[in-house]
Formats: sequence, structure tokens, C-alpha cells
Amino acid sequence: MALDLATEERFQVTVADIDETALAQLRAREPRLATTRVDLSDPSEVTALAAEHGLALNAVPGFMGYATLEAILEARRNVVD
Repeated sequence: MALDLATEERFQVTVADIDETALAQLRAREPRLATTRVDLSDPSEVTALAAEHGLALNAVPGFMGYATLEAILEARRNVVD
């Protein structure tokens, strides 16, 4: 999803993940992608990250989904889940 969105010049896309190797692979495929290493299992980190962006795309594993969604909404941001 991030790779598709990043092909649009009008979007600034940031990918968050705890795995630096995965982030580096994404950057290598699409240099326009911004990346940040974040522990998305920590709701306070998710809220802080979401507060820095205009829209969040929630694409985490199912067991993390609801807590992540709540954290994004706590930041009062729009979200696609």
C-alpha cells in the first residue's frame, strides 16, 4: 500500500515499523518513502506518531489492530483500517 501511495507525487508517505531491515528494503524500492522505527505495539508511540500525520493507514496484524485503531483515534486523526 505504501509503495502504491508513494508513486503519487501529491502524497508524502511515511512507513512505521519496528524492523529496520524491512524499512531499509522499502526505502531501497521507493526512495520517496519516509520511514520511522516505532514499536507499534505501544499505544503511546502510535498516538504520538499519528499526531504528526494527517491520515493513518492501519495495516498491522490482526491481534494489534483494535489497540492501534484506538491509539490513532486518540490522536484525533482520520484512519483507514
